[in-house]
Amino acid sequence: MPFDDDKKLSAKRKFNREALQRIQEELTQYLKENGFDVQRGNKNKECKNLSVPEYKAMREELKK
Repeated sequence: MPFDDDKKLSAKRKFNREALQRIQEELTQYLKENGFDVQRGNKNKECKNLSVPEYKAMREELKK
């Protein structure tokens, strides 16, 4: 659990974006070294999340 020096639960006080990215990379490497078949997602990927209407429209198109 990410507790800060004031013993409060706060990930924002303990980690920044760069630290979290480093943890993700190190975890992937560690798991690979210990026999797990994992892949790190695309770093700095510029994709956006779909809105609910966009998702539903895409799902309907796939059904056709």
